[in-house]
Amino acid sequence: MSEKTNSPTPVRPPNPDDISPMPDNGQQRIAALKNLGGTFKEGKRSVTKIATPTSSDTIPSFMDTKRIEELLKQKTSKSLEEAGHEALADQ
Repeated sequence: MSEKTNSPTPVRPPNPDDISPMPDNGQQRIAALKNLGGTFKEGKRSVTKIATPTSSDTIPSFMDTKRIEELLKQKTSKSLEEAGHEALADQ
């Protein structure tokens, strides 16, 4: 009987072109955290579970997906905390 050996799969380094810098403002950071979280339907609206940021900013865990998209269209730059509370799902 021949023995099989499990060779480790070589890890490929990330392509620098695939890595984006941290978003500039709160709206963009909320959108990035939305993409890391999950979106689901609650009644007739779409709610997003935001990935928890590691910064000291306090933001809501659940946000209205439509409000997140509206925030991205705004011209004024907001902090992460301001943008998070503006997109709060329970308003």
